[in-house]
Amino acid sequence: PQGPSTPPQDIRLPQLRRLLKQPVEVFLRDRLNVTLDRPEEASPEEEPFGMNALERFKLTDAITHAKDAPAAIALLQRGGSLALAGFGQAQQNQLLKDRDTLMTRYAAKIDTWPMALTAQDLHLELGPHTLHAEWAHDPHTLWRSRADHSAWLQVVLRPGSVTEGNAKIKLPRAETLTDLWLNHLVACASGVATTSIQIGLNGEVQFNPMQVDQAKAHLLHLLALFDQAWDKPLPVARKTACAYLTAKRLQEPHPMHKAEQKFTGNRRQQGEFTESAALPCVFQHFEDIAPTLPEWAERLYGDMLDAAQLLGSTDTADHAEEAA
Repeated sequence: PQGPSTPPQDIRLPQLRRLLKQPVEVFLRDRLNVTLDRPEEASPEEEPFGMNALERFKLTDAITHAKDAPAAIALLQRGGSLALAGFGQAQQNQLLKDRDTLMTRYAAKIDTWPMALTAQDLHLELGPHTLHAEWAHDPHTLWRSRADHSAWLQVVLRPGSVTEGNAKIKLPRAETLTDLWLNHLVACASGVATTSIQIGLNGEVQFNPMQVDQAKAHLLHLLALFDQAWDKPLPVARKTACAYLTAKRLQEPHPMHKAEQKFTGNRRQQGEFTESAALPCVFQHFEDIAPTLPEWAERLYGDMLDAAQLLGSTDTADHAEEAA
């Protein structure tokens, strides 16, 4: 199938989110209008006595953003997501403990940000493009404002890990930051000093305010990459690219080996190629993206990772590691 012959000039923020989430989807969805079918998760046929990391992540996320946590817990139990009796009570206690950790850290951040920010929108002329952006409307992203509206705070609560690395060096977990980064750029580009923080169970990551011209330059760069991704599939995948960048910045001896592991998977973890609906439509092997992966990883995610500041981390093995 063939799409339009030239890239669109009007771009919406969700299209840039797609570029950073899985670059090849820009070609498949925006250019060719291909619908990607993702298999639905099967309902468990037996009582869920144990939660794996992904299940715990999803359930904690659900009750963290619920207005009434006990009611959300009861709804999950009625829906069969939690076990009954003592097993279910233990699960509830763990979920509420994770929620309390996130909410306590969030409460400590907003003392000087007394006002909730209402939905915002912006139309930016950037080169040949007009970027249409909306933010502060998604309930999963929390926005606050100074009393005099001079500055904004964006907070994302992530019921899992926000850091990675080794015993000596920790880095922000780059693959989880793309939405926070884009929201940060458009908010700063609007002219309001914005601080963006991701709060996790083992640390916090922050993007500091930046000048309007700097934020616009980052967005202009991403729009140019969108045009290239629209023209043909980019030989890169988000998790794989971020694994390469992290290993490189940690000065590990074989960053491409880390990238290949993330792409193909291993006995402990499914690879990005297998879990993606888009990648098998375009590629067959890691070797299809390997030659230019370092270049595209830097172009798509290098600025984001370099701008991310790790505020603190705690060594804990008891947290959800992966999000869908």
